[in-house]
Amino acid sequence: MSVIEEFFQDLEARGIPQAQAARELGCSPGLLSQLKSGTYGGDAAKWLEVIANYLERERNRSTILEIPIVETSLLKQIQAACDIAYDETDISVITGPAGCGKSEAFKAYVRKHQDRVYYLEANKATTPHVLVMRLAELLNLSMKGNASDVTNRIWSFLQGRDTLVIIDQADDLSDHSLEYLRQIVFDAGQTGLVLAGLPKLAGQIMNARNDHDQLLSRVGLYLRLPAVETSEMSQILHSVWPLLDQEVEQVFLNKSMLKLRSEYRPSLRRLTKIMKRANKVMVKNRLAQPTAEIVEHAAQYIMNQEM
Repeated sequence: MSVIEEFFQDLEARGIPQAQAARELGCSPGLLSQLKSGTYGGDAAKWLEVIANYLERERNRSTILEIPIVETSLLKQIQAACDIAYDETDISVITGPAGCGKSEAFKAYVRKHQDRVYYLEANKATTPHVLVMRLAELLNLSMKGNASDVTNRIWSFLQGRDTLVIIDQADDLSDHSLEYLRQIVFDAGQTGLVLAGLPKLAGQIMNARNDHDQLLSRVGLYLRLPAVETSEMSQILHSVWPLLDQEVEQVFLNKSMLKLRSEYRPSLRRLTKIMKRANKVMVKNRLAQPTAEIVEHAAQYIMNQEM
């Protein structure tokens, strides 16, 4: 089978439109059609190499491990806090250490309630203006006009709707942005609000110098998450490999410890990275179970790995 035949069979099997594939390759749909029909008059060898590389990338992506959602106690706590914010039209503040699985738990909650939950992951580039525009985009509202115009659309849209807004990594937001969320989403929009982030988020809200008295008085639930338990990490490992050898499991757990300052803590984020890397090696070597050597290799180039 030629590269072109394999390429078009792959697109058909995965339901990928030719126009989308052309964008990813950096060419026009017409060029692909000409390659398919053998009528392209340009440098066909160049595009055949590009397409071959594309197929190789897609094959590599197909080996990425899909880790199932496990009903850990941490997941249940986060879901309960979100339910309270939604059911009672309240504000929940959820904080926890890096790598404990907050973001994945929120994404699982959104997938479960996608008809009524809006999720936004902030970052240090989310200035107050960017926050307004990202909220409008999230709610599928027009971003035309000034910030005041867009803000009016946001709270008007939310008011009276049975929804919940979750802001992840809210510790990256400015004090002004936090107050904006309180005023527009919660007060004016009459919508439940979840603010989540690292433990410093709670300190930011409770610090009297930041003038968050109005926000603080409206918080109906404050959930402080502990580091993920190794027993829960074992649950996740066995959900993927039920027959996992105990010795290999311990290597996974040891290599998933994250050194934060002077203290080692289990990191669910680190565990999932190692699991996915190990799985790629297993697929390549047609192995059904990971070995200690594979786990060691998968964890070899992770920063701060001293155990």
